[in-house]
Amino acid sequence: MADLITYTDKEQGLANALPVVKKYRFQDANEVKTVVNQHAGEINTNKVDISTLSTGLSTADTNIATNVTNIGTNTSAVATNQSNISTNSTGISANLSSIGTNASGVSSNLTSIGTNTTSIATNSTNIATNTSGVATNVTNIATNTTNIGTNTTNVGNNTTNIATNSTNIATNVTGISGNVTDIAANGVSIATNTTNIATNSSGVATNLTSIGNKIDKSVGSTYTINSLASVTQAEYDALTPVATTIYFIV
Repeated sequence: MADLITYTDKEQGLANALPVVKKYRFQDANEVKTVVNQHAGEINTNKVDISTLSTGLSTADTNIATNVTNIGTNTSAVATNQSNISTNSTGISANLSSIGTNASGVSSNLTSIGTNTTSIATNSTNIATNTSGVATNVTNIATNTTNIGTNTTNVGNNTTNIATNSTNIATNVTGISGNVTDIAANGVSIATNTTNIATNSSGVATNLTSIGNKIDKSVGSTYTINSLASVTQAEYDALTPVATTIYFIV
């Protein structure tokens, strides 16, 4: 805080015989200039501080809004990943069921091949009379062979699907871990921004107190004084005085 003006009050229109403390001396004018300049410097500094703090508050508000948005986005991503894990688990279960079904089909086809082979051996003794039966059995063998090939392909496809689903599960687990890390980082940012807001609020209160200590404007019935000026006699003679300014000739 700047120093106060300390010289004794002066009286207007009195004879020069009064004690020196009742006269307005150049030292008194210098003291007024020093005090006024100190207040002006502090007011300018406070203006800069208030502007800086206002910018900091605006930035902090923006950061908080951004962090809130990120938390919402990450929460949605976690929910999506959990849904994907559930879907993949269902797909794995379905594929395992298909593998079981196909294995049963392969076993049945193998049994059919054995049965048909036996039938061929039996029918071979009756080839002369059972030509039609032989043709039918040959067709059955071809059909069963095709079924075996189809079932083998299905087993391969199901194995590939299981591997793909396993990879997807691993990827989703990694994504969940990353999202959890992001949520934790955003929580730290929110805490930091909250601390900065509290610090900035304290700085604003301090600056408002400093502004309250400025020199008040003097409002008179005829003139209102809201500024002071220190000039030399030559400077004063060259200017046009302003009614709202007190001039000190030094």
